[in-house]
Amino acid sequence: MRILIFLLCGILLGGCVSGVKNNELAAKFAKPVIKVGVEPDFPPLVFTQNGEIIGIESEFAKRISEMLGAELILVHTPWNELIPALNRNEFDVIMSGMTITPERAKLVKFTDPYIRVGQMAIMRTADITQFSTPEKVLATDKKIGFINGTTGEAFVREKCTKASKVGFINVQDAKNAILNGKIDVFVSDAPVIWVISDTALTPLCVPLTEEYLAWAVKPDNAKLAEILNKCLAIMKKDGFVEKVNSSWIPELIRKKIY
Repeated sequence: MRILIFLLCGILLGGCVSGVKNNELAAKFAKPVIKVGVEPDFPPLVFTQNGEIIGIESEFAKRISEMLGAELILVHTPWNELIPALNRNEFDVIMSGMTITPERAKLVKFTDPYIRVGQMAIMRTADITQFSTPEKVLATDKKIGFINGTTGEAFVREKCTKASKVGFINVQDAKNAILNGKIDVFVSDAPVIWVISDTALTPLCVPLTEEYLAWAVKPDNAKLAEILNKCLAIMKKDGFVEKVNSSWIPELIRKKIY
């Protein structure tokens, strides 16, 4: 896995004041470094651009590290290894667009959610009439793709019983597969679907599910979960969460998933 270190200074981000240490929370955290596990392949939630990890989760992680007075280390980890690596103490928290599910809640302790999302489908624009409603997606016997180990996979396997199922390791491979005709539909988180849409690929702008994204810590780390929840409450109160989400997710999609 790869490790990226952000040495943070006081900056202005999206009109919200950052770089402000919260002495109370910093004293409770009492560590010089916070390590955050990410799989940066889910734009706009967290992804790599020009060698830098950016996106919604990255901005939240930077703000949290500032409040805690800690150096931020982002640990690049494959998606299916995030929870095992967390429980091996390779980092403190997962901040990687993870959906709260009962199965995952047996393995980690989730914080309060920071956004409501849903699974969405995207298809070739030329094929939109074939998949113009959720019912048509559910009933199709065509090939539907998803990212392995995600709630998108769980949805497709449970609900799209007639479809041929095709798993992918990353979003770019799935997008290429649609464009090249290897699959007909790709199902993933709504923000991801919106980012990869273009003139050739059209999303079905109706969520197939309702889900909540949150951060995850080890099951026995109630202290850190409480600290992160307090950080999140501060960011919600001062408008930082809304500012970050709205800067990365278009208003149309936010109206559909909020």
